[in-house]
Amino acid sequence: MGVIARGLLGILAALYVLSPGFVRRGAGAALGSLLKVLKLREPVVLDNLSRFEPGESVEIQEKRRRLLRDSYRHLGHLVLEVLALLGPFRRLVHRTVELKGLENWKAA
Repeated sequence: MGVIARGLLGILAALYVLSPGFVRRGAGAALGSLLKVLKLREPVVLDNLSRFEPGESVEIQEKRRRLLRDSYRHLGHLVLEVLALLGPFRRLVHRTVELKGLENWKAA
């Protein structure tokens, strides 16, 4: 990967990590929507959903559409979280993770 591309990805990662939670959630959902519009691997996803929930009723079709939308939304969040690895990921972890039970681990 080129130095310029790595630098740009690092800047995008830093912007993502330093953003408030509601902005990160919105960005992930927006990226997921974009990926859905681009139909990235949509035939594979639809085939898998039809195997998971066979049938052609209106209810099943609606459930598949919901699962398709949600899977793209999740993919958008996942892409941005992986991107965060290129930026100040440690800061994101300290802001969003709560460590509980450390005393139990030390006592073990």
